[in-house]
Amino acid sequence: MTFFHEIGHSMNADHDDAAEFKNRKKECNPSDEEGGSYLMFPTGTEGLLPNNRAYSHCSLDTISYVLKEKKFIFIFISQLLDIQLIYS
Repeated sequence: MTFFHEIGHSMNADHDDAAEFKNRKKECNPSDEEGGSYLMFPTGTEGLLPNNRAYSHCSLDTISYVLKEKKFIFIFISQLLDIQLIYS
């Protein structure tokens, strides 16, 4: 899970308890009764709760934005490496 947490950071995702998400606490940083913390929580988990192996909507919003904004980089690299990408 640490690997996927760090991949999130490489896609500009912040921790789910970051100040920018304070108005989305229930969505980004739920209690154990609500499924537990997500992958981008600042401390590790045992991975036993449903949310522990998923990105929160807050993280996905950030990652999606980065992928849309940087799509040209992936296309350029794929052309350099002659890799065929499927994208919309």
